[in-house]
Amino acid sequence: MKSKRILYPVKSKRAELENVQLLRVEINSQYTKIDFGYTSTSYYERGGWVHINKKTFVAVNGLQKEFALLKAENIPFAPNQLSFKTSNDWLFFSLYFEAIPFNSNSIDLIENADDQNSFNFYKIPLENGIEIL
Repeated sequence: MKSKRILYPVKSKRAELENVQLLRVEINSQYTKIDFGYTSTSYYERGGWVHINKKTFVAVNGLQKEFALLKAENIPFAPNQLSFKTSNDWLFFSLYFEAIPFNSNSIDLIENADDQNSFNFYKIPLENGIEIL
């Protein structure tokens, strides 16, 4: 028997970081996966760089537990970084966290709450989920 998987399509940008977009959240019994799209910026001559902090976590609204980051795909952990070659480059990456409860209504993704340039998304709605096989 296959385990339950629910996919939530999410289109969310942050005003502080226009070049990062949250694309979807997947919840299953083993992990919670969050997919992102990221574009380099013309602020830097060659588009800049990107990485993720190993201490990034997910918080479920209404629960006191922090759900730890388990794995990152297509983005390095700090202090390593992926350097872009141009200001027109783009990147898709995924972050895997400990499994959150299936009945969660919204989550916060927090890389560093004290840094507005970090990957911090608050009150990500988990609505209109689709159960996938």
